[in-house]
Amino acid sequence: MSVIRVVIADDSQVARDVLRDILSRDGDIEIAGEATNGREAVELAKRLAPQLITMDLNMPVMDGLSAIEEIMYHKGIPILVVSDRSDAQTAYRALEAGALEVMPKPTFEASDAERLLERVRLLAGVAVITRLRRRSLATAYAPPIPTLTTATQSIPRDFQHVIAIACSTGGPQALVRLLRPLPADFPAPIVIAQHISHGFIDGMAQWLASLCTMPVSVGQEGEQLRPGHIYLSPSERDLCVSPRHRFQLQPSPEKSPVSP
Repeated sequence: MSVIRVVIADDSQVARDVLRDILSRDGDIEIAGEATNGREAVELAKRLAPQLITMDLNMPVMDGLSAIEEIMYHKGIPILVVSDRSDAQTAYRALEAGALEVMPKPTFEASDAERLLERVRLLAGVAVITRLRRRSLATAYAPPIPTLTTATQSIPRDFQHVIAIACSTGGPQALVRLLRPLPADFPAPIVIAQHISHGFIDGMAQWLASLCTMPVSVGQEGEQLRPGHIYLSPSERDLCVSPRHRFQLQPSPEKSPVSP
């Protein structure tokens, strides 16, 4: 099996030490270089051509978001944002700029280490392409708005359908392309289960809300579904819809590799 070459970008020495220790423990991942700011990350990406970059967002000289945009303009490299949960909304702007996924900074807990190793091994094999800087929304592809039939007129509610979407790696970017063109009076509720690290779902809701005409929120226990509204499943629970069209939150399976 070929070794995965990784560049770590984080201004914190402690954070780099933790990432280095976890990533290098099994021998299948090589730390090709380390950057202490976004500008160094851009230079290392050009010079070392790693198979993956772990990117912090809050760094001096050039922040992580700007570094991602610069890197993806020159060369498509898989980027995993590893940052504080307080950066959640900025983390999703990073996905829009070309990063593949976001996750919180790991501790030395075994579960954190395994989760990081799993994501790095998976994302290093994802094919990515370069991106234009500051892409114009006017020229972005707008998928056709689905036409919903009204065959089930007997259902006693003000909508006839529920749109359900499940997504994983690459999901946030795809969701923006799908949801942004939809009108505010869309005739159905949209329920989304996005595989995501704990602590980032509220930031995702805020980010999507800033880009869509429909309101976006995290589904709550007992909440009534409404048309023209986008609901996200909490990361730590599975979101179910009752026969009365209200949300029910259920525990995710203990050994499930993804959540929700």
